[in-house]
Amino acid sequence: MTEKDKQIENILNSLAQKLGENPNEIKKNAQNGEVGNLLNKMDSKQASKVQEILNDREKTERLLNTPQAQALLKKLMGDK
Repeated sequence: MTEKDKQIENILNSLAQKLGENPNEIKKNAQNGEVGNLLNKMDSKQASKVQEILNDREKTERLLNTPQAQALLKKLMGDK
């Protein structure tokens, strides 16, 4: 397991712990594009912020272009 893989696992585990979810379920939902399930489990302030980013193309692109997001996306899409 690479260092990036470990970081991604840590992110998934942290998110799972905060949401009271199974990390594998989060990964599966992300792979299937089912982010609504995750948003429903967040408190309203967090969900609102995520929705704001997703609704703003520029903010979404900036977020997705970060090295951390790129590594997470590769992991979620099954790329090594």
